[in-house]
Amino acid sequence: MSDGLVPAAVPAARKAPPLFVPTYLTRRPDGLDPRALQYTVLDLETTGTRTAHGDRVCEVAAIRMSADGTVLEEMSTLVHPERPIPAGSRQIHGIDDDMVAEAPRFAEIAGTLLSMMRDTVVVTHNRSFEEEFLDSEFARVGLAGLRIPGLCTLTTVRSHTDMPAYRLAGVVKSLSGAWPVREHTALDDCRNTGRVLSTLLAASPTRLTCTPTAGVRPLPALPPAQRLLPRMEPVRSGPYTGVGNLAQFLPKHPAPSGTGEEYSALALAMARSKSLSQRDAQRLASAAKAAGLTRDTLADAHLSLWQARHDAVPAPVSATDARDLHHLAAALGVTEQAAAQLPPVTSELKGWRIVPLGTAGDVREAASWAAWHGATIGVRPSKTTRLLIAEPNTEVARLPLAESGPIPVLAPAAAKAFLGARIADARAEAQAKPAKREDLPTDRLVFATPLLSEVWRLHELPWQATQGTFTNSVRWLAEQASDPAAHFASWEHSGGKVRLRVKQARVPAHSRHLVAEALPVIQNQLRQATVVRSSPALRELVNPAGDRAGLVPRLVARLKDYARQGL
Repeated sequence: MSDGLVPAAVPAARKAPPLFVPTYLTRRPDGLDPRALQYTVLDLETTGTRTAHGDRVCEVAAIRMSADGTVLEEMSTLVHPERPIPAGSRQIHGIDDDMVAEAPRFAEIAGTLLSMMRDTVVVTHNRSFEEEFLDSEFARVGLAGLRIPGLCTLTTVRSHTDMPAYRLAGVVKSLSGAWPVREHTALDDCRNTGRVLSTLLAASPTRLTCTPTAGVRPLPALPPAQRLLPRMEPVRSGPYTGVGNLAQFLPKHPAPSGTGEEYSALALAMARSKSLSQRDAQRLASAAKAAGLTRDTLADAHLSLWQARHDAVPAPVSATDARDLHHLAAALGVTEQAAAQLPPVTSELKGWRIVPLGTAGDVREAASWAAWHGATIGVRPSKTTRLLIAEPNTEVARLPLAESGPIPVLAPAAAKAFLGARIADARAEAQAKPAKREDLPTDRLVFATPLLSEVWRLHELPWQATQGTFTNSVRWLAEQASDPAAHFASWEHSGGKVRLRVKQARVPAHSRHLVAEALPVIQNQLRQATVVRSSPALRELVNPAGDRAGLVPRLVARLKDYARQGL
């Protein structure tokens, strides 16, 4: 690392309970309604895989959301790990020592993180990993013994779905039909985990409920972070690409500091040139980082500089100027605001170079109409010209031979009819093409076309059997025990514990090696599984904006039922 830091000492082992109080999504009809809760989706990038070896957090992202995927708040920041980042870890997440040299320490952001998690269920994909590192980081700042409800989407999808792979990228592919655009950036992984959760709650063929939990403790209040340093990926260069590309890497969170004035001035100067070199793109990214910009503040800066560009265009706005302004708006992420002030410019005639002959009004009007549909209007015919528009009986001088043959000459009305047919063909072709998928930030985390029903299990697997090792043999035996038609394996539920009963005499001969391999693994996982017991503490997690008057008594009644059943 640039400041020559050495790994900090690892705190002594403590016997405090783990950070997360496990909660699960099940198909039991008497559980809590998960749609009445708020969630904080969390993801970490770290210097390694073991806190016992001195590994630390180097990036944190969190998204507070409702059950339908509506984003309420986001935060994302690089974190100074106070130790060098090994080469192997850099290859996975792309974070190096220089990137975190000016980043806040975990102690500086702990208050903001606790505020986002308060009164919510924390959601992770592989809860044990995040728990180990958060436990360690909170203990370093004197906050050992925190107890927060935690939901693991990895355990959930293993229990309820049959997928080829359960890594986050594989889950996204199974539920959406496409691989994620980026992996191992904390904010992107957070967004994808949020999409997985909202899909499970909204599109599950069987209604899911949430298990109540005991032992949740109120979170302490700490001062919010005074600065955050969101990670910036390399910015693409080219016409109107680099400026707007920054937004997708920024969180939706109030900026703790910085006004973005320097960034706005720099971006406006670069926008006037209509293109960004790689050097300019990196300057732009550095200015955004220095200003502590978030998606909201970046959007304000972009709207201001687009408005300045729009106001400088003389009225009435021509098709060429309108197209230029629309392109700039798309790059800056202000297309809705631009659409309210500009007529649309389409692209059905993109690639058509049209030359109007003469100054007659209907000729100029036809050419202008073609320009609003994407055609390029030339001054004189050339080999790239595809159509001439002229009044009937207009004398046309000898024309150059175009690449496709003689250039057609049409009257204004005939030209519009001819081009109208080309426009209809282009629209039909565009509708036939599949929509391009992009993981751009939105205010709602959902998969556009969820495929959950295609991978939904007929029988739910107990969560106790899906938390650890999930090899093919373990998966197969757990599936057999969950299927009533399988006569050699079954689950026994008693007092919140689950046991696996296998009748060895009934195991098919060709499957005995699978049972021998998987049975001790599952039995060990079942012994280590946490007993889920009820507690009225979970009623505090109900969405504050919801109807609490009638909901809380119903939750209490359900919790009493759980207690009577010994669960």
